Amino acid sequence: MQIQRAFSRFLITVILTLPCAAVYAAAQENNSGPAQAGERRFSVVHVHFGNNCAGYLYVSQGSVRYEALVPANYKNHSFQIQRAAITGVQPWVLMGQRQNVTEIKTARSTYHFWLLPEGTDLNTGRSSNLNTIAAPADDLIAAIRNPENGSNADGGTGQQAEGNSDADTDGDSPVARNQASAKRGQPPAGRDSAGDSDAAAEAQVEHQLPAGALEGVYIGFGLDRSPVVRHEYYFTADGWVINNIPQVNIDNFDMTAYRNDPSHRLFIGRYRVDGNQIYIVWANSPDHRDVIKFNNAATDPGIDTFVPTCRCTGKRFSGKYHWSSPTDPRFLQFFPDGTFVDHGLTDQMVGLPNPHGYAAITAPPRNFRGTYSISNRKLTFNFADGKQATVAFIAPKALEKAPSFGWFGLGHDSGVQGAETVILMMLYEENYQVQP
Repeated sequence: MQIQRAFSRFLITVILTLPCAAVYAAAQENNSGPAQAGERRFSVVHVHFGNNCAGYLYVSQGSVRYEALVPANYKNHSFQIQRAAITGVQPWVLMGQRQNVTEIKTARSTYHFWLLPEGTDLNTGRSSNLNTIAAPADDLIAAIRNPENGSNADGGTGQQAEGNSDADTDGDSPVARNQASAKRGQPPAGRDSAGDSDAAAEAQVEHQLPAGALEGVYIGFGLDRSPVVRHEYYFTADGWVINNIPQVNIDNFDMTAYRNDPSHRLFIGRYRVDGNQIYIVWANSPDHRDVIKFNNAATDPGIDTFVPTCRCTGKRFSGKYHWSSPTDPRFLQFFPDGTFVDHGLTDQMVGLPNPHGYAAITAPPRNFRGTYSISNRKLTFNFADGKQATVAFIAPKALEKAPSFGWFGLGHDSGVQGAETVILMMLYEENYQVQP
């Protein structure tokens, strides 16, 4: 069974998605250029399903137009709408929580934008943690509602509008204001209410990690064999690393006991972080050093580039996830109310805990429903027929606050001492695009 999939390198730190599948249907593609007379220009990140793009939003008395600039393959997201067609401009409210994101609605389309601080490079902005760096959405909302209440620094020739200046009336920068609001307990964008308290505690622990320390499960790819091999490494803050996920139920994992067991010598090592590189020496090969990279902001691992996965305790999410390809009829569909639909997939999970009494693939596969819960990288299915199954669960940490994941992995106990957990299958959201 082929369980390796090539991941694309698309950096997604927006970690939000559009609820409208046909969001571009009413947009008029526009070859926009410099700001025109009477327009105010804002640097923005456009939120859309599974990714984002960045460019300039031009606001005038007659229209609002967006010029998508990066990445180049998203330039067709440019649009222009007449002001008369706008039915609403307000903060985006997601799952009952107000986001620092501007929502523009028309009768047929909905658009969401982060506002970037003045002078922010578009490429840098779209790949940053926008929960931290974004300017207040209220500034952009006010400008769209009343474009004449303010002027650009150079009289309207393309600089950031004064409503998005580096300093506000009390002397704080937009970045500082957002950081301050985060410290006051404002929920981060896209957070599911069910997981707020657990996620906040987790974030506090990880924020206090010493410099050069990593913690948790990271996933990446290696070229040590053909085809490309997926690796999962488990890091602890005191400098130890395991070449696998030690166990499905990791709540009470004892790292000291694990590394002191001589039978684990094949899987244990020490690591050191230098910039974005990780140097590893394995216990069974002290004269050899592995050198890999990591990217804590990325959603997709690459060749020798590892990204962190989330504990995701209390997480609820949505989306239809297929095994192998979007055309595969087998899928799991998750809903933010904590329910799921299993369309013939758990019957096919050869090697995973099968609560339905099947020892192998069934034909035809059956469909099931139930509820789900996530706790510290394990997912529990509670089926409507009373059965239950718990599996290992890994998903990109950069999307932990998002309503959906582009991908996630499921696994089980392998029975191999020292390498207890194996990620058996990767599931991909039906609109996820794998780049070559």
